[in-house]
Amino acid sequence: MAMILVTGSLVVGIVLLLGFVLRWRKIDMPGPKGHPIVGNALQLSKNVPYVQIQEWSKEFGSIFKLQLFREEVVVCNDYESIMMTKSDDFAGRPKSWRFTYALPGGNNGIAFQDFTKSFKIMLKLSSRGLRPYGASNQARDLFNKPIMECLTEFLSHNGEAFNPNLHVDHVVVKFILKLMLGEHVKLTAGDFSAVEKMLQRVKHMAQGSGEELELFPWLRHFGLKSYRDLMELNKIGNDAINSWIDRYRLKMEELNLPDEDLERPATFLAVLLRAYDDGQIDMDNIKSTIFEIVVGGTVTVKSHIESLILLMLNYPEVQERVIAEIQDAIPEDRSPTLANREKLPYTEATVLEAVRFLTVSPLGVPHKTTRDTTLGPYNIPKDTQVWTNLWGAHHDPRYFPDPNTFNPDRFLDSEGKTYNRADVKSFLPFGVGKRTCLGEKIAIPRIFLFFSNMLHRMRLIPADGKNIPSCDLKNFMTAITYQPPPFYMKVEPLRTQINIGRRSV
Repeated sequence: MAMILVTGSLVVGIVLLLGFVLRWRKIDMPGPKGHPIVGNALQLSKNVPYVQIQEWSKEFGSIFKLQLFREEVVVCNDYESIMMTKSDDFAGRPKSWRFTYALPGGNNGIAFQDFTKSFKIMLKLSSRGLRPYGASNQARDLFNKPIMECLTEFLSHNGEAFNPNLHVDHVVVKFILKLMLGEHVKLTAGDFSAVEKMLQRVKHMAQGSGEELELFPWLRHFGLKSYRDLMELNKIGNDAINSWIDRYRLKMEELNLPDEDLERPATFLAVLLRAYDDGQIDMDNIKSTIFEIVVGGTVTVKSHIESLILLMLNYPEVQERVIAEIQDAIPEDRSPTLANREKLPYTEATVLEAVRFLTVSPLGVPHKTTRDTTLGPYNIPKDTQVWTNLWGAHHDPRYFPDPNTFNPDRFLDSEGKTYNRADVKSFLPFGVGKRTCLGEKIAIPRIFLFFSNMLHRMRLIPADGKNIPSCDLKNFMTAITYQPPPFYMKVEPLRTQINIGRRSV
C-alpha cells in the first residue's frame, strides 16, 4: 500500500512539473542552451557555479538568463547591471522550502523574508540594534577581550604547528553572542556547542542536502533523512534561542535594570524584545532574525579572518609590509584600534583586497522582483529570481587591473591613503539596495581589529613551507560562504605581552 502511495505521488509530481514547464513565462533574454526539463541545472558546478556563469557572460553579455528546472533566473554579472537592482523592484526574496522548515521562526527574519511590511520593520529594528557595534566605544569594550584571548591561545602553542580554525571559530562565536546578549549573560560551553551544531547542519544544506524539497516539498511526508535533518536543525536553533532569551530576561530581572533606551540599546536582543513587548513583532520574527545573525554573522566573519591568515602565509611580502606599518604606527605597549585606521592604510587596504580577491559569497543571496519591471533593455516579470555575480564584479579588469593578483595597493590612492570603500566602483561584497547585508558595518571593523592586533603581536609562518593550501577559491569549501581548506601554521612572537584591558584598545 505504501509503495502504491509513493508511486502515485511521484506520478502526480511529474504531471505537475510538466504543467509548470508548459506554463512558465518566457523572458525575452539571451542565455545558454539547456537540457529538457532540468535546463542549465546540470551545467552549473555545485562548488564553483560563479566560474561557469562568468564564462557565459562573455558570450551572452552582462545580463542573461538561466533555466533551472521550471524557473528562469536572471543573472547580473558586472557593476553596472548589479547597480540596476538597487531599487525596491528587486528587493524580494524567492521562497525556500528548506529554510522555511529549518529556521526557527521560518522565513520571518531579515535575510530570507520577502519584501513585506514585516521585513521593513525587522530591517529597521535590526539596523538600530547593530548600530552601536560599528566603531563605537561599546564595540571596543565588547570585542577587545575576546580578540586578545584568541591571540594568547595562538601564542600558547610556543612555536609548534597548530590549526587556527578552532581558535578563530571560538572568538567569532563569542563576538556574535556578546553582540546579541551583552556582557551580563554568561556564555556556557553549551552555547558554543549549539552554534557549532547549527553551523554543521547549515553547511550540509549549503552543500545540497534537502535540495529535492525545493522542487517537491511534499516529499517530506515520506520520512526523508534530509527533512529529518532540517527539523533537527530547527530544534537545535529553537532550544538555543529560547535559552538565550530566558537567560537574558532573568539576568535583567536579577540586576533590576530598566528597559534599555531605544536610542542607546545595550544589546541587539534588547531592541527585538522591546519591540515584541510593544506588539510590533512576534516571536517568530525574533527567532528567525537571531538565527540568521548568529549563523550568518559567524560564518561570514570567520571565513574572512581564516582567508586573511591563509593569504598572509601565501604572501609573506605583504605580511612583512603590514607588520612594518603597524610597528611604525603603534607603540609596543598599545594595541591597534579602529581609531588607528588612518595610521594603518596598507593594513586596511590588505583587509579590503582580501575581501575582493576571495569573494567568499560570490553570488550573494538571490533576489526576486516585486513587480513587473525592467533591467537594462529587458522586461522582467514579477516574481523572477535575480542573481548578482559579486565575484564577477570583483574580478572585472575594467575596475581591478590584473584582477587575479592579490595586490592591496589597489585600495590606496596616490598619497598612500585608503580609498573610501563607497568610492571604489565594483566593490560590492555586501550587495546593494534594500538587501545590502546588515553586517557590513560590523564585519569589516571586526576583521580589521583582529587582523591588525594579530600582526601587531606575531608573525605567521607556514607549518610546512612546501604544502601551504593555495588561495584559489575553487579549492575552498562550500558552507554558506566559501571557507579555506584546513591548514596548519606557526607563530613567532613580536611583542613581549598582550594587554587585555581597555587601555590596549
